[in-house]
Amino acid sequence: MDSINIGDVPRDATDTRDRLISAGEHLFARQGVDGARTADIRKAAGQLNESALQYHFGGRQGLLVAIFRKHLQTTEPARRAALAKLTAAITADEDGDRGEDHQGEQGQRGGRGEQSGRGERGRDQRGWGGRVELRRIVQALVLPDAERLHSPDGRDYLRIIVQVAGRAGVQQGPARLPIEDTALAQVLQHLEAWLTGRLPEPVARERVAAAIGFLTIALADRARRIDEDEAVLVDHETFTGELIAMITAAISADPDNVDG
Repeated sequence: MDSINIGDVPRDATDTRDRLISAGEHLFARQGVDGARTADIRKAAGQLNESALQYHFGGRQGLLVAIFRKHLQTTEPARRAALAKLTAAITADEDGDRGEDHQGEQGQRGGRGEQSGRGERGRDQRGWGGRVELRRIVQALVLPDAERLHSPDGRDYLRIIVQVAGRAGVQQGPARLPIEDTALAQVLQHLEAWLTGRLPEPVARERVAAAIGFLTIALADRARRIDEDEAVLVDHETFTGELIAMITAAISADPDNVDG
């Protein structure tokens, strides 16, 4: 069993919570969300009071949610910024498509043989329904979490979140982890919206859930390798670029029509 002690006995409630969170991150990451003993977390945090974890978090699940919220606060600013850029890009693409449609109509009326569907073809590649737009959404999903690889507690978080990603409720509907009214929730909504009309809703949710599973596994494995001084094959920029490319390809893949 890993043995840590994050310092002297804390002096106030905030200090106690922070130390319990740090100890929980370390042990949950290495021993498992269900495997780490709450008594070991308490001892690692320098807490002699056996009810400390229950008092501050209500138990194991409450501590897990507190860890999730801590790191969500860290990743939210980057996701909000990415969403703002995404919205601006969508607006610019739609404005450009409207201009192309207008020019196409004029050209057709003028006998120059231009097709009024020119803007539609542009949207297929650039606009809201296009692959480039999907890549922007995937970047907003991947990059903020990938930045957590640069800090020890961030790597602990990535090694934890892979264990609970399936509990997020993506397949069943609204997420069960506390992401309501967050930029992360909006990114997931964008992914589902992109698939709307392409796939049946249950299949779309399954595809998003599979993409999240792939992402969390890849990030957790890299976090573990860094923590344990194992070799990584590529640098951080290449790693994140490949993640974005693969997830984009997976989300946009043609459905396998087994009946056809």
